[in-house]
Amino acid sequence: MDLKNVVKKLNRFAPTTLAEDWDNVGLLVEPTPPHKVNTLFLTNDLTEEVLEEAVTKNANMILAYHPPIFSALKRLTMRTEKERIIVKAIEKRIAIYSPHTSYDAVDGGVNDWLASGLGEAKVDPLHQTYSTCYPTPGGYKLEFLDCEQGLTHTLKSVPGVSDIMLSVNDNMVRMRASMNCTTSGLPRALEILNKNEDVKGTIQITQLMKPPIPHTGMGRLCTLKEPINLKQSLERVKKHLNLPHVQLAVGKEKSLDSPVKTIAVCAGSGSTVLRGSLADLYVTGEMSHHEVLAAVAQGTSVILCNHSNTERGYLQVIRNKFDEQFEGKVKVIVSEVDEDPLKVF
Repeated sequence: MDLKNVVKKLNRFAPTTLAEDWDNVGLLVEPTPPHKVNTLFLTNDLTEEVLEEAVTKNANMILAYHPPIFSALKRLTMRTEKERIIVKAIEKRIAIYSPHTSYDAVDGGVNDWLASGLGEAKVDPLHQTYSTCYPTPGGYKLEFLDCEQGLTHTLKSVPGVSDIMLSVNDNMVRMRASMNCTTSGLPRALEILNKNEDVKGTIQITQLMKPPIPHTGMGRLCTLKEPINLKQSLERVKKHLNLPHVQLAVGKEKSLDSPVKTIAVCAGSGSTVLRGSLADLYVTGEMSHHEVLAAVAQGTSVILCNHSNTERGYLQVIRNKFDEQFEGKVKVIVSEVDEDPLKVF
């Protein structure tokens, strides 16, 4: 399958517009076209060892959950691991794509997978993702009363003003004009309206909201159908992530027998996403020492599993999704070398 078609299918599953503004997602390395993808190689982290595995398995494209290019690269030499990875990928004509936080936010993404191991629950995003555009042209609704409709006709020619509508006002003397304005169109319209003293005092401006995207956003709040205790929560997390050990901080005045009804989850680093969330339990990969102390002080227990342990299992889920999506035209494999660098001894 041609690289462009593979990228289209990947973006259709999780648009890169869902990613956080600070992130670096999408196609990061593109070989000179045409580039055919026969084998798509999935990994959480693209290390030199993982890249060597991809080369050995004849991968034409790597999907690396964490972007191997994040901070700006000013040169491509053999000096650092990141530079060597990109150089070798280019030499071997291997494309690299990274979804990162777009997979965190998407419905059916990493955080939903992480939440699925906690038991039957109502699951909602902790931080809702909103559409990148307004439901109508422009981000503002401008309204005023116009007795002669002359101003309305004048505004029709103003760039950034659209969807002009007129309705009869309650007093039947003046018409209520309503229109949408862009950020640049609004001051132009106001400049015209403010010259008319009769209209000036009737102006109303409403800033429009971009609509939320259902079931999409950062983190998840799980409200369990049936409460369990903290010890049971711990065992469910370990089983779901296939981990023999995790770290646990017990909330203030809580114990292993304390009931757990609400669980806030965030794959990877949860400090920012989980901060201030009201839940009986936080489940994430890592948090700072002081963030854990703050959670415990508010009575919230915390389970830490190491960063990539809360993400890597999702690769098996998307492999199955992609097997269907690519209709057998692309072989999808998951790295056997990729692993969390931290071990418990």
